[in-house]
Amino acid sequence: MKAVEFDESDRERIPAGQPDGGQWVGDSKAYTSELKEKVKPNPKMKALQEEVGNEITEKVWSAIDELGIRDKIMDVAMQGSFAKGTDLPVFEGDTKGSDLDMFLIFNSDIPEDIRQDLGVKIGMKALTGKNPYIQNATSEYAEAFFDHKGEKMEVQIVPTRHLTREQIENKEYNGQQISIGMERTPHQTAFMKKHLTPPMQEETRMLKKFMKETGLYDSSMKSQGFSGYATEALIFNLGSFDKVIDYFANFKVGDILNKTDRTTDLGIGNKTNPFSLIDPIDKNRDLISAFSPMKVGRTILTMEHFKKYGKPPVRSEPVNLQNSITITYETTEHNEDTLAGQIRKTQNSFKNTLAKYGFIIPSKRENIHGLNIDVDRVSQDRKSNTVTLNFAFEKMDIDEEYPKVLNPKADLSKVNARIEKSSDGTITAWYKRPFTNGKQVIDYLINNPEGDLKDSGVIRDFKSGVTAKVNPKALYENLI
Repeated sequence: MKAVEFDESDRERIPAGQPDGGQWVGDSKAYTSELKEKVKPNPKMKALQEEVGNEITEKVWSAIDELGIRDKIMDVAMQGSFAKGTDLPVFEGDTKGSDLDMFLIFNSDIPEDIRQDLGVKIGMKALTGKNPYIQNATSEYAEAFFDHKGEKMEVQIVPTRHLTREQIENKEYNGQQISIGMERTPHQTAFMKKHLTPPMQEETRMLKKFMKETGLYDSSMKSQGFSGYATEALIFNLGSFDKVIDYFANFKVGDILNKTDRTTDLGIGNKTNPFSLIDPIDKNRDLISAFSPMKVGRTILTMEHFKKYGKPPVRSEPVNLQNSITITYETTEHNEDTLAGQIRKTQNSFKNTLAKYGFIIPSKRENIHGLNIDVDRVSQDRKSNTVTLNFAFEKMDIDEEYPKVLNPKADLSKVNARIEKSSDGTITAWYKRPFTNGKQVIDYLINNPEGDLKDSGVIRDFKSGVTAKVNPKALYENLI
């Protein structure tokens, strides 16, 4: 399947007379060589990052001692891609700076409210003099963006609790069911530090850079693409950048990477994910659950094109669609995977219900390696706890009546509609629509969600406050 047309300058011809003479081919060596250069660590910046890491670690422990709570702390450690050697290099003068994640790991028995309160206090104390502020994602933590010897540094000090891998997999602590969030991160870091050799770390950085350049990277609610950890898991399972390219270029629906004894309940078994990438430290978690089907389809086409032509395809820009309505609400769901599932189910529920009322959200179906991808004109975003859902209507205003041809033997006395009989005997009932404007029906649905929408976990959030507005500036992405 070709998603994009290409100019002749995009590849070189095989000389006439040679096997396959006149056919286009691609050589990825030049691109991958350049990619390797781009992801080489910057020694100067690495040294500065280490300095900041050591400085903040000491200040965190000093703040802990000042509060007299060493007995409540399991560990203080740098986490994330920096700790694993899979972070992309930062160069001098980069305005985005270095992103360093430090985790403050409390003992398992410390209650959440105390952990949260102490975590913020410790973080703010440790970042004193660096203009710290409180960030609120799934929970609160201290963050600062500051200069260190002329370079930008960003540091987050994230409080979490220690849980064993068994407790994480079973989502259970002391006999109680629990939700899992940041508790996985220290285990993930330890696992990848152990299993990703230096050459594999370089391959991971190459994959991250490639995905960033092609729009596949970014696990935010809006993008629903590959996270840093997902790229590490791909390299762990497949071994190299080239093998990841091959995997998606030869994609097989329902394939499962990192199979375990529990995967009968995951991946193709649940009929929701196009393939499965099981978390190496949590066999009940499929990393693909947070990906949008469009992102998976784009990944396949991108890798397939790269394999064939030696360079990524040129992506089209997102488009504004005038007949768009944005729904905004505050979510109470803190678990990222659960929230991603809620969003998809909510979007589908809105689409199906809108269709029942005569309003169509346009969609183009693409079949890629046997995987059906609906390129819907829906999108989402999330900032802190605020979720926005965008829907582009085929028509914002529709006719007041719609026709339905009746059985000639129908009892017309029971039909609550305007009846028309044609000369050939066809009987048509013209039913009145309850809504003729898209904003009207959206307002009705968000104010009466229990009547029509399937409860995907957001109805309780809608009851706490939800708004809808016409938004012609909403952006919608194409497959490529």
